[in-house]
Amino acid sequence: MITGAQIAASRVLLGWSLRDLARRAGLDLARVQEAETSAKMRKRCLRDLAAIQQTLQDAGIKFIDAVGVQLLPRELREEACSA
Repeated sequence: MITGAQIAASRVLLGWSLRDLARRAGLDLARVQEAETSAKMRKRCLRDLAAIQQTLQDAGIKFIDAVGVQLLPRELREEACSA
C-alpha cells in the first residue's frame, strides 16, 4: 500500500497539484487530500488509494517498496500510455 508521503512526492515529480491528481483519478479533492495527509487510511478509503496509485503509475511513477517513488524516463512513460 502506498503512503501519503509517496503520493505527495509523486505529485511533485509530475508537477501536479492536489486538484490535478483528484481530477485525473476521478476523486473528490478532499479524499485525495485525506489520502496524502492521514497517517492511517480508513478501510473505506482503500478504493480511493488504489485509484490514486493507478493514476500515478499511469503517469509514469514507479513506487519503490513503502518508502520511495521514481519518475520513469519519458520513453517508458509514453510507452505505458500507448499500451
